[in-house]
Amino acid sequence: MSSEKPHKMSNITIPLGINSLLILSQSVDTEGNIIIDVESTRREATCRNCGQSIKTRYGFGEILMVRHLPILDTPVYLRIRVVRYECVTCEGHPTTSEQYDWMERKSKTTKGLDAYINRQLINSTIEDVGTKEHITSELIESALNRGIKTSVDWSLYTNIETIGIDEISLRKGHNYYVTIVSAKDKKGILSVIAVLPDRLKETVKAFLESIPDHLKKTVKSVCTDMYDGFVKSAEEVFGQRVVVVDRFHVAKLYRA
Repeated sequence: MSSEKPHKMSNITIPLGINSLLILSQSVDTEGNIIIDVESTRREATCRNCGQSIKTRYGFGEILMVRHLPILDTPVYLRIRVVRYECVTCEGHPTTSEQYDWMERKSKTTKGLDAYINRQLINSTIEDVGTKEHITSELIESALNRGIKTSVDWSLYTNIETIGIDEISLRKGHNYYVTIVSAKDKKGILSVIAVLPDRLKETVKAFLESIPDHLKKTVKSVCTDMYDGFVKSAEEVFGQRVVVVDRFHVAKLYRA
C-alpha cells in the first residue's frame, strides 16, 4: 500500500457491522482503498501470564492494517493503533496487547471478510474470487484455512433447507482439496457451515452425520457435483431422494 498522503472522504456514515469498534475517521489512499481509522470500545485485556482481566493502560503497540468487507466494490482497510495493558499484580508487571473479537490473532483480514470470501468460493475458484474481489490467493487460502473447524455451533441454525457440497483446489496441479459445506435456509439466506480439511468420503459423511437430528429433518435437498465421495456421503445420510447433482457442474462437464 502507498505511503503517500490520503485524502478525506465525504461526510458519510459507513457501518462496519462490528459493535466493539468506534470509527474515528475515514479517508481514501492514493490507490483508491478506503481507510477507516478505528479504536476498540473495550477497556481491558487478559494478562498473558496470569489470565486475569487487566485495565491499566501502559501505552500503544503496533498499528494494524486489517482488510475488511468491500464497500461499493472498493477494498476497505481498518487501521487500529493497538493499546497495551499492564498487569500490576504479576511480577515484573508484564504488558499485554488488547485482543479483538472481530479478527483472528495475526490475521490480515477480519472475520467478516473471511466469511464473505468463503461464500464467494461456493461454485467458484480461488483464482476467480481473487480476480473479482482484488484479493491475493494467499489471503483467500488463509481465510479458508481459518474456516476449517472440528465442530459447529448448531444453535445458530434453525433450519438448513438446502446443503451445498463443493470442493476447492488450494494448489494448481496438486491434489490438495478442501470441502466447503454451505447451507441456504428457507428464507434464502446463504452461509458457509464448515470448511473440511479434505474431500474424503469418510470426512464428508462424518460431518453430515454430526448434524443434529432436528436440523437433518429440515434438509430438503443436498446440492453437489458428480464426485462419488460427495454423492454417496449425502445419499447414505439423507437418502437418494434429497441428492441433487448441481446443474453448474453438469454444464461444466458437457462443455469439457
